[in-house]
Amino acid sequence: MDDRKPETAAKMMGYLDEFYQERETPFDARLVFERIGMFGGFCVQSFGAKMMELMSSAEQFNKRGLYRKEMNDFAGFLKDEYFSQE
Repeated sequence: MDDRKPETAAKMMGYLDEFYQERETPFDARLVFERIGMFGGFCVQSFGAKMMELMSSAEQFNKRGLYRKEMNDFAGFLKDEYFSQE
């Protein structure tokens, strides 16, 4: 097992916490952290991604854009705050 995985997961939780400090976001669009597998892996996805199968095709289409925007905004936050080379 990679010893860095718990540290990486903890960092990601901190990034999400910081991202949502002053952000108004619909509940289902909020990004959540989920552990996967038995070797310390994790994924970040919108809370609503798990609910997609309960939605109609039209609702899925509309929500997909909202969820994508939230993920893109988070990626932009990470880039601006932690990965820009200035």
